[in-house]
Amino acid sequence: MAPTDPPPALTELDELRGVLARLKLVLDETVNPPDALTTTELTPQLRAAWPEILAAFNQVDSALASGNFTPQLEKVGLTGPSWQLKLSGFKRAFSRLWRTGKEELRKATGSLLRWSNIILGSLSSVVPAAEIIKEFKESVENDLAEHPETSPPAQHGEST
Repeated sequence: MAPTDPPPALTELDELRGVLARLKLVLDETVNPPDALTTTELTPQLRAAWPEILAAFNQVDSALASGNFTPQLEKVGLTGPSWQLKLSGFKRAFSRLWRTGKEELRKATGSLLRWSNIILGSLSSVVPAAEIIKEFKESVENDLAEHPETSPPAQHGEST
């Protein structure tokens, strides 16, 4: 490839793997920082489960990287126009999340997690390890929805 040639276009499989990498980042940043968006009641359990979820993300990524699942991905709408719809919704929510101020962070995170649910629901029927990711994501999503304060809890020593 010459220096002026554009990089090769991402395949749908590359895009799916990228979505999962971004979801992993968002879940990590939602649960693990000292000022986690999740509630103080569930944050310890979510953090304790995190290593298992990371292992599941790695399993799913390895399975997808093998390239052995393309026919199954087609059957569950993770290719073609159905995939483009899901990908567009996820990308829009991801972009909004990174442009959002602290006061709207829970709402924007919830939107991204709902778009992720559509993708994980399809993917878990092809790669079963995606199911545990989906369930963890739903736990985080439910925790955020049940406590929709407009800003994350104050850190120790901060006044509200």
